[in-house]
Amino acid sequence: MKIGRLFTLVLIILITYSCKTKKPENFEEMARRSSHPEAVLVKTIKLEPSTFFHELISNGKVWSSKKAVVPFRVNGIIKQITVINGQNVKAGELLGIVMDTLGNLIKTKDRSNPKFSSGWSGKSGLYYFNNNLYYWNVYNDTVFAITPDLIWKATFLIGKGEYRLPRKELNPHKLSQYMLIQTIFETNNYIMIRYYLADKHLFVIIEKNRWKSFVYNLNNYSNKGIINDLDGGPDILPVTIKDDNTIVALIDALQLKKHVSSDAFINSTPKYPEKKKELEKLASSLKETDNPVLILVRLKE
Repeated sequence: MKIGRLFTLVLIILITYSCKTKKPENFEEMARRSSHPEAVLVKTIKLEPSTFFHELISNGKVWSSKKAVVPFRVNGIIKQITVINGQNVKAGELLGIVMDTLGNLIKTKDRSNPKFSSGWSGKSGLYYFNNNLYYWNVYNDTVFAITPDLIWKATFLIGKGEYRLPRKELNPHKLSQYMLIQTIFETNNYIMIRYYLADKHLFVIIEKNRWKSFVYNLNNYSNKGIINDLDGGPDILPVTIKDDNTIVALIDALQLKKHVSSDAFINSTPKYPEKKKELEKLASSLKETDNPVLILVRLKE
């Protein structure tokens, strides 16, 4: 019986040992053993000073911090430029030479104003009247004329007062504070100026005999021009003159067709009804893609 008890005891021990909870493995160690990391290729260089190129792509406007427009006041071929872009110059220095088509020297251009920087080039313009070439610049309050014998002289003054552009650095966002001339032209009886001031688009006609002014606020009219009560056509915004008593304006063919089909034109009662019918006939003959229509208006004597 002792053998039976011993066998029973051994069997119980075996059963007990086999039923014990198995000690958990170390998973980090298992992962370390099972992983085989691949070699990483590393490139090394010697550190040395060099130029770093970086391209910046962005939308916006670029304003020059220092810029000045110095045009010649006569027509001709520019034979020689004695300075380069960005070069500093002083008053009186020779900037260029103008020659005619035969190679004859016409005029040399010297700097007439002291140097200044504004950050905005502004605008200038020319017009022809009474055999003289007239020149204006937004920074000046004087309109100058160049005679056929190339004599430069002042003709009239535009009193801009506090609205004159200063000759110093300008904030482009504050340009509306100043008078910005767009066009000037004149006849024997009138001076006409189109300009911007305080966010207004203005057009002024000045009678020379009485120096009386008529100012039109072009922002107030849908067609941007002087009211046309002659034939009921589109309002007139002169762009130049044909002769002493004729002003010239332009309008797109599509805009003219739209105006003639509008209620404002249909219900209009112009001074010359027969001209209204002629305008209707002209508009109906046009295609939307035709060239702009030339408008000629004769002024009163």
